[in-house]
Amino acid sequence: MFSAWNGENVTEDSLFDEYGKVVTSTGRDFCKEMNKQFPEYTTTMHKYLKNTEFIDIMYDTLASGKPVPFEWAALHEDEWTLHYSMIVGADIANDQITVANPYGYYEVVTLEELLERTSFRAYEHMPLFMRMGFAIGLFEKNTLYSVE
Repeated sequence: MFSAWNGENVTEDSLFDEYGKVVTSTGRDFCKEMNKQFPEYTTTMHKYLKNTEFIDIMYDTLASGKPVPFEWAALHEDEWTLHYSMIVGADIANDQITVANPYGYYEVVTLEELLERTSFRAYEHMPLFMRMGFAIGLFEKNTLYSVE
């Protein structure tokens, strides 16, 4: 999605051709891959943010004209998943955050819903491997990536 915004053509197929496998990066590895694929930008990971910090970084990144990659709980075919999407707009005064979801749709959520989902409190019946992933630091809550 960032590639489409940036006018490039980094796709799942091009990543498969490059690595010879399906790439599923999370956390720091996602950040490294963003910096590798888009060297004209510096992507920085911010994790375990307080809500106010999350909002400030989101707002500053959007104000600079760039979308905000982030991780959250997203529904896919009625199932909750840990997922990466991009915040592409924020109208704080009207309590509307616009998210481009790689599952193929845009959604508008309230700030409260965004924070519920980035903290993964919205994730119903989280599988044990996911809970363990958070416990050992494989996955992080309230995480977004600023792009400069």
